[in-house]
This record gives sequence, C-alpha cells and structure tokens, in this order.
Amino acid sequence: MQTWADFNGISIQGVRVGPLPGHEERGSTVIATRSLSGTEQAPLIKVPHDLVLSLTAVQQHAKVDQDFRQVLEALDDFGRT
Repeated sequence: MQTWADFNGISIQGVRVGPLPGHEERGSTVIATRSLSGTEQAPLIKVPHDLVLSLTAVQQHAKVDQDFRQVLEALDDFGRT
C-alpha cells in the first residue's frame, strides 16, 4: 500500500490498514496508530484533489466519455448517490 500511496502523492502518517479488532471477518479498515484526542495534530491521510472521487470529477469525466455518460444517465438518481 505504501508504494501505491507514494506513487500517487498520498501522505499516510499514523495509520495502518488491517482487520478491525473483533470484526476480522468484515474485511480491512483504516486504523489510527496514534491517539486522536488532545491537541491539534497533522492529518492522518492527505489525498491529492485529482484522486478524490467527487460528483464534480464524475461529471467532468462524463463530458469526455460518451459510454460513461450513457451509464450515468441510465442510472438516473441512483448514479448520483
């Protein structure tokens, strides 16, 4: 995961990925490895804006990809939630 994060400009500090204790059968989760209470601290994860899957990013992609736009239109409101 760290190699992928470095390659994509993602900063990860103070977290690990693994099973949530007591819920191992449910897959993986992001778990803080430091206390999150008290004074202001550096962010745990920083993701570059262009990697964030937002409604705006989806709409921009639909402008240049006709097939994707048709799928979104077929999904109607369900595709916007």
